[in-house]
Order: sequence, then structure tokens, then C-alpha cells
Amino acid sequence: MLKKLPLLILLFIISLPAQNDLRTQNIGNLKLTGGGVIKNCIVAYRVWGKANADSSNIVIYPTWFAGSSENLKGLLGKGRIVDTADYCVIGLDALSDGFSSSPSNTKLPAGEKFPDISVKDMVNSQYILLTKFLGIRKIHAVIGGSMGGMQTFEWLASYPGFMKKAVPYVGTPRPSLTDLVIWRNQVDMIEMAERCGLPPEEAMRAPNQVMHLFAYTHKYRNEKTPRENLEEYYNSHRKINAPTFTPDNYKSQVKAMIKHDIYNGGKPEEFAPKIKANVFVIVASTDNLVYHGPAVELAKLINAKLHISDSYIGHIFVGNELSTLSPMIDAFLKE
Repeated sequence: MLKKLPLLILLFIISLPAQNDLRTQNIGNLKLTGGGVIKNCIVAYRVWGKANADSSNIVIYPTWFAGSSENLKGLLGKGRIVDTADYCVIGLDALSDGFSSSPSNTKLPAGEKFPDISVKDMVNSQYILLTKFLGIRKIHAVIGGSMGGMQTFEWLASYPGFMKKAVPYVGTPRPSLTDLVIWRNQVDMIEMAERCGLPPEEAMRAPNQVMHLFAYTHKYRNEKTPRENLEEYYNSHRKINAPTFTPDNYKSQVKAMIKHDIYNGGKPEEFAPKIKANVFVIVASTDNLVYHGPAVELAKLINAKLHISDSYIGHIFVGNELSTLSPMIDAFLKE
């Protein structure tokens, strides 16, 4: 029924005072790039701020790996990534995050497994939500970090005319060899633990530790965790990331990142002319989890605004440099 309402009414609905509440929408059967289907696919989302009547201030914010739209709240507001006094932000839960359709929340017939997904599938599900059910035909910007940055690059590839601006940070248009080795090993670790009959908490220790180690630099981790705390640090990863983010969800999102490639096997220079939006790429030269090289390469090909941080933190540097990055992002969005 929502899809039949006029755009102005829809925009009024999504800007109602019940901000930050989790909302869900059944978008029907989602055909996947790998050939499978998610039946009665659910896309979860949250809304902050008030939309203009012409949707000219809407910013969409897809979630990072293992994150949810609820986690975005700390990055919104004055002096943060996006100021919700100026923009209506729609936080979009990526497939397999435990809130949108995921292995953990999808009931399937006995013997049937949740289908493999891609980053493109995540973006396609979000596009259907926005256009078919919220009546939004154009937005101001898409912003996302890490796997959210990968989704931001995919938005540029799949729906180039949908947004005016894009800010992918610590993401990649396609993973490098080192990225792939890190991520593939995590999937192998979980599957090996499962074959050995280990409980989920034990199965997640090694992949959690790998993810955590590569998310920071050697300098940062050794300064923050004294050598004497080895046992405490080593054993602290025997846990599920969150009740909603199970080992199956973990594997599903990692496998999606492994397949991610906005060039579809082609060359970046052949793809670059297809990008229509203004882009601000933010990366860290010290990022050990998502190599910054491919993002920098594309940024230069499309003459995008580019910020390369030399932060000693690494992949997680953005939250520590908001005093620098926030005015830069705000100025870019307002240009």
C-alpha cells in the first residue's frame, strides 16, 4: 500500500518523530546475482532527521561488516559523519546482518540453506526498498564505511544516477589479494571449527581475533595492550559478535565481500566513465584489513576528492579523526 502513496506523503511518513526506531519492509522475492532467491526478503532500516519535500537532503548510510543500523547513531549529529540537523539519514541494514534477511532469521525447509549473497545483492535490496516502498527516486548522497564503503562503491556502479554525492570510507571497489586471503581464511576457520563440532563461541575465536588484529596497526595494538596481557587478550575473542550476528551471518557477509567487484572482472579505467556522482574517497595508508590501493586508484581515475590518512590506528581510524573529517565531509556534501 505504501508504494501507491504520493511522494510527499511518503517523505512525511519517514520523517515522523519516532526516530531511530527499527523499521522493516518485506520487499518480496529478491533475485540474487548468484542465481538464488531470498523469498519474502526483509530489509531493515532506521531514519534520523527530516526529509525535504523533494528528497534533496536524503543521505543513505549502509552498514559495515557485523554492524547494524542501530550502530550508526553514534556517527550522526553535529561534528560527526552526517549532521541530522541538515540531512535526513536512512540507515540501511545490509543483508545477513541479523536484522535484514539473514541466515539467522530466515526460516527455511529442512535441508535448505540460506543462499549466497553479494554486495550487489545488498544494494539491490536497498534500492527496491527506497524506490518501490518509500517512493524515493533520487537522493543527495550515499555514505558508508568498510563493507558499507563497498556498498557505496556498488551504488555508484549499479545506480549511477540515483545520488549526487558519494563518500566511501575505508572501503574498496574490489578487494586486493591480501584482503581476499584475510577474509577467506576467516571463512575456512569457522567451517573447520564447525566440522570439528566446536561450539559457536570457540568457532568464532580465531576469525574474531584475525579481524580484530588486522583492523588495527601493530603500533596501536602494542601500545593499547601490554605484552603481559596476552592471555586476557587472546581469550577475549571467544564470543559471538552480537546475539543477532551468528557464525552463519559472519560467513555470509565475508563471502559477499570476497565476491565484491564493481568492475565485474573488467578494468577500472574502462569502468570509470560510468560514474556520474561527485565522490569523496577516504582511506588510511595504514589499513591492514582493507588495502587502500584500489580505492585510491579509482579516485584518481574519476578525479574524486581524496583523503589519505596516515593514522597509526589503521582501518578503524575514522572515529578517532572526526574533528578533521567531519568538516571535510560536511563541506563536500554542501558543495
